[in-house]
Amino acid sequence: MKYKQRHLPTREALERISCEFGMPGAVADVESTLSLLNVANRYREEVYGKLEKESGLTEGKLILLMALMDAPDGLLMGELARRVGVADATASTMVKRMLQQSPALVAVHGSEADRRERQVHLTDAGISLINRTLPYHHRQIIDFMKPLSTEEKSQLIAILTKLL
Repeated sequence: MKYKQRHLPTREALERISCEFGMPGAVADVESTLSLLNVANRYREEVYGKLEKESGLTEGKLILLMALMDAPDGLLMGELARRVGVADATASTMVKRMLQQSPALVAVHGSEADRRERQVHLTDAGISLINRTLPYHHRQIIDFMKPLSTEEKSQLIAILTKLL
C-alpha cells in the first residue's frame, strides 16, 4: 500500500489566510495540526490497512480484542466501550459482529452482580487470533517509526501526551 500524501497549504498561504482572519500567530498551530492529521491518515492506511488485509481485523476490532486481552476475567459492556473509546451502542454492535464470526472471537455472559449487565470475554479463537496478529502488527509499527531516533520517539510521546 502506498499512501497518497495530501499536499498541505504552503506556509505563505497559511500566513496570508491567518492575517486575513486576524489571527497572525495561528500559522504554526494550523500547520502542525494539518501535518499531524496527514501522518495519522498515513498510519491508518499503511499500518491498519495492512493489518486488515493480513488478518481481517479492523482498527476497532483490534483495539477491542486488546482491551479484552488486558482483562482475563472479561469486561462489562460499558467498561469495554469506555476502554475502546466508543459509545455503548457501538461496542455492542462490534461485539455482536464478533459473536457472528465463525468461530466467535468473543463470548457474552450475564454479570453475576446484575443480570441486566453483560460481561464480554475473549474466546480461545479470539485469543489465538490476537496472539497471531500482534507480532505482525508490532513489526508494522516498528517499520513505520524507523525514521525517528529513540530520543525523537520519546519527545513525540511527550508532545502528543500534552495534547491529550
